[in-house]
Amino acid sequence: MRKHTILNYCSLFLFFVSFACQNGQNPKAQGNQDPEKSFEGIVEYKVSYKQKTDTLESYIYEYLEQKYGPKEIRYISEKGEFKSVYPESGIYGVDYDLFKKDSMTNFYLSKTTDTIFYFDVRKNKLKFISENEEPDEMINGEKCKCFSYSALDEAFNQPIKLVYCYSGLPFLDPELYSGYEDSYYEKALRKSRSVFTKLAVEFNDYAYTFEIESIKPKKLKKSVFDLPKNRPFKNY
Repeated sequence: MRKHTILNYCSLFLFFVSFACQNGQNPKAQGNQDPEKSFEGIVEYKVSYKQKTDTLESYIYEYLEQKYGPKEIRYISEKGEFKSVYPESGIYGVDYDLFKKDSMTNFYLSKTTDTIFYFDVRKNKLKFISENEEPDEMINGEKCKCFSYSALDEAFNQPIKLVYCYSGLPFLDPELYSGYEDSYYEKALRKSRSVFTKLAVEFNDYAYTFEIESIKPKKLKKSVFDLPKNRPFKNY
């Protein structure tokens, strides 16, 4: 049961984060990003993992580390779609995941199967407990505000804490994600009105964190967000 819970949430929460800090530079100084438009471009960030207790089986932690690897490359459309690629994930890891705004659906492809898994982001599988302000953090030379949501997954009786941080730039239009209930994503964006500089996902036994490494405003081809053809689909 514990392994299923961990793998389920590892697949789930990486869909919900867009990151931005500018390595000490003003976001508007990079490329020709219009501050009035929702950000479009490529974001790279590092992924780190922490084992919090001795009760977590070692093979589960090893699986967790290789599932996404140490890096994510995220493509964000100004119209609200995003795609994450994991170039250094392991043999049993994730190839990519993709959010399609027209259907409000996230799609997920593993390296071990041709099946594309998907779920409806308008459904939140977590029971809300509380929202709290967290201490400010310096992230890549930027002072960032942070807040958190504590929740409970009733199916597995496991508490979860999501810590979001943001600098306020570049702008990410929350209206593009209206109805994105899973992981309180729309709610978080209405608070930040910008892409997130950091996300920490904390469980009893372990935690993982995403922090920005680079960001590049860029006009992206529509084909970046196309789903592959002739693949079986399965509701996740």
